[in-house]
Amino acid sequence: IEHHALKVNLYKTASYTVLRPIQLGMALGGADQILIDSVPAYAEPAGVAFQLRDDLLGAFGDPDVTGKSDCEDLLRRKPTWLRARALATDPLGDPDPANPLAVRMWLLRTGAVSATEAKIHDLHRRAIGALRRMPVDRQLQAELEEVTASLVERRS
Repeated sequence: IEHHALKVNLYKTASYTVLRPIQLGMALGGADQILIDSVPAYAEPAGVAFQLRDDLLGAFGDPDVTGKSDCEDLLRRKPTWLRARALATDPLGDPDPANPLAVRMWLLRTGAVSATEAKIHDLHRRAIGALRRMPVDRQLQAELEEVTASLVERRS
């Protein structure tokens, strides 16, 4: 189930939030195919990290700050990686989604939150490593590193 959740993040969110917009901008700007082909190694882990952060914010963020409904994904039992990680640790402990506090405590108790933070960190590291191998000016890399940090470390 964790693998499935990551695949959804990759094919859905990473593709339309990070990968395709960058490739489209590059193509419209006249970038060569080598550069365009180097984008997935960066954009896929960055996009998945973005979605994992979004899942954490959906579960634990302040709706007034995030603009997201309070625990909507938890209430719908959406198959996020965060929830899949908790189920992998405690398959019988999935609390009633009508009790968001119990669900949050379950996510913390099972280690799903810390595992998600670790996964975000690893994906961010992979994205930056790929970015540094892209055939672009160092200044552009530095700017994209800042954008990447804002995607994966955001609090809203």
